[in-house]
Amino acid sequence: TSRGTSSLTIRKTTKGPGADEDNTAFTFTVTLTQPGSTKAYTGRTLKLYKNGSTTGEDIQTDAKGTCTVSLRSGESAKIDFIPIGTGYTVSEDGKQAEYYTTSYTSDKQTTETTLQDNSRTVTGTVAPKDASFVAFTNTHKTVNLGLYKKVTGSLADPNRLFDFKVVLTYGGKPYTNRKVIVDGYKDKELTTDANGTVTL
Repeated sequence: TSRGTSSLTIRKTTKGPGADEDNTAFTFTVTLTQPGSTKAYTGRTLKLYKNGSTTGEDIQTDAKGTCTVSLRSGESAKIDFIPIGTGYTVSEDGKQAEYYTTSYTSDKQTTETTLQDNSRTVTGTVAPKDASFVAFTNTHKTVNLGLYKKVTGSLADPNRLFDFKVVLTYGGKPYTNRKVIVDGYKDKELTTDANGTVTL
């Protein structure tokens, strides 16, 4: 008896500060195992459809049953003609874990769940009727920048105010028109200018 086929869809989103300027391509490794088995689904030609396109391209699993997909924020990939019941593992490349917190939802996990930085992997089984999906969301991590000023010497004026210009960049470009929180300053919320600069 032959099995019917279905598909697995992978979706990618980034959010948080700078997400709208994030054009990072994230690599996903998809590993397939034969239905009802732990044996790798090797040397199989499947169809890959990107971003809802009806024109697919051939994609083949290797000797380990794996293939790779590259997605940017807002993109999706549908891997089609997979036998129903095939086991899958989808792993996101963790090279940029220091910049993001990764979470996911799927057809089996509707509550957004955070993944560990060293194990950005989701497993499941291909369901009928194109129902299987895994949606990865990367939320940008934020950090604090501390500024300290000290004056010394017998003529030093401890009450004198000094101006500081802080220039922020993201991806090599000015971080423009962004709100930043400044603790301990008269205006706690400042907005960077066209050059990515705030003055304190």
